[in-house]
Parts: sequence; C-alpha cells; structure tokens
Amino acid sequence: MQAQVAAYYERAFEASQASQTLRTLQDSRFANTIGFLAKQQMGEAYELLTAQYQEVVDQQHKGHGDLITVLKIVLGKYREAQEFAAHIA
Repeated sequence: MQAQVAAYYERAFEASQASQTLRTLQDSRFANTIGFLAKQQMGEAYELLTAQYQEVVDQQHKGHGDLITVLKIVLGKYREAQEFAAHIA
C-alpha cells in the first residue's frame, strides 16, 4: 500500500515539474512538498519491507546481506526526502 501511495506522489511530482504554473506555485513549495511526500512514502514502504526481512533473519539466521541492502535503500530514500524538505520551509 505504501508503495502505491509513493507511486501516486511520484506521478504528481512529475506532473508538477511539467507544468510551469505548478512548478512555481508558492515559490516551488508545492512541488517540493509533493516531491518530499513521494520520497518519504517510498522510504516507509521499504521500511515495512525491512520488517519482513528481519523476521527471516531472526528465524533462519540468514539473509543479513539482503536486510542491510534494504536498510541502505531506506536511508537513501529518507535522504532524498530530506533534500526536498530543505526547500519547503
């Protein structure tokens, strides 16, 4: 579900970049807010995925590399969101 919400925000952000009016609305705060939400929601989707990987690691004592990879993706998505957040205020 989180990934679907993230995809919606990503499409909305792309549309806002295609429109000069939306791109400059409220000094770009609107577009940056949509961009932030896209990255933040995708980060949350990957974060939920880490819980599933954590269960596998706990039960089978393997898959640590996969868990670390997904955690790196989560961190990357949140960093991308942070970049948008810096332009909202």
